[in-house]
Amino acid sequence: MANDLMTKTTAVSVSLNITTLEGLREFCAVLAKTNMVPKAYQDKPDDILVAMLHGQEVGLPHLQALQSIAVVNGIPSIYGDAALAMVRASGKLAEFDEYIEVEGVRQERDFPIMKYADEDKEVVAVCRSKRVGMTKERVTTYSVKDAKRAKLWEKKSQSGFETPWCTVPQRMLMWRARGWNLRDNFGDVLKGLAIYEEAMDIETSRDSSGAYRAVEQEVSAVDVTALKAQLREGQDALKQQQETAALPDTAPKQQAEPRPAETPKPVDPAWTMAKARLMLKDTTDAKVVGAIVAWSFDAPDLNPENRKEIQMLKDEACARMSKKKR
Repeated sequence: MANDLMTKTTAVSVSLNITTLEGLREFCAVLAKTNMVPKAYQDKPDDILVAMLHGQEVGLPHLQALQSIAVVNGIPSIYGDAALAMVRASGKLAEFDEYIEVEGVRQERDFPIMKYADEDKEVVAVCRSKRVGMTKERVTTYSVKDAKRAKLWEKKSQSGFETPWCTVPQRMLMWRARGWNLRDNFGDVLKGLAIYEEAMDIETSRDSSGAYRAVEQEVSAVDVTALKAQLREGQDALKQQQETAALPDTAPKQQAEPRPAETPKPVDPAWTMAKARLMLKDTTDAKVVGAIVAWSFDAPDLNPENRKEIQMLKDEACARMSKKKR
């Protein structure tokens, strides 16, 4: 009996050690026929396969990938809780905090968010994270005003049903702030996966043909190495000029008529927030969008609000380009 049990246990262990694509396909076909996978994957072995491969890329075991990854409007995405768990498990997260402020005052979990929003008070979700080995933390915010501007606040579905923005608005604000923070600060961990709660807000009509996703992938694939090099050169030149201006004058003084001191002119940055805003406003060039988004991650003088605006302008540009592709 013991030997039989051991044999069966060993057989199960071997069957889960899948090393070929064909073996994985057979495994997916078995899972698709059960009720032990999410409903969205039942009777869809090919979707299960793709979800598992996505999970493998980000370090998720096969079955856990099915519980953590969902496809929304053609976009593979990961639930916000799973994204945070992945970042924590990566060993790259040093500090993490998230909360909501009303008029700059941190709130407890339960507070009348709808009442404050109706009173037009400043309600902002804040997410802070710091990578191991880094001294500066990443801070992202998402406010009720941001949600209203994006037409998400109290949004209803196309069928007229209430969305989570109606039922759990506080949670949705937090998801947005967290999603941007984790994707900005831990892109190497999430490897391009969207956050499920964000993907749910993308209009189905905007992505029904898959054009929006195709545009986003095109933007993400832009090679911005040359741009980043130009930025670093400009920043280094500015820093060197500032340091030179701050050095004491140790040269021997010559007997000459004094001249008025000249104020050193700062190097004009090649990319400014104003220029980025102007270029993103009407562009339909994926290279321009990709370059500016990549620049916004490295530009030292941008604040969280600037980066958030860049992301919103990127979304609008991707929507414009996806319409042209249909």
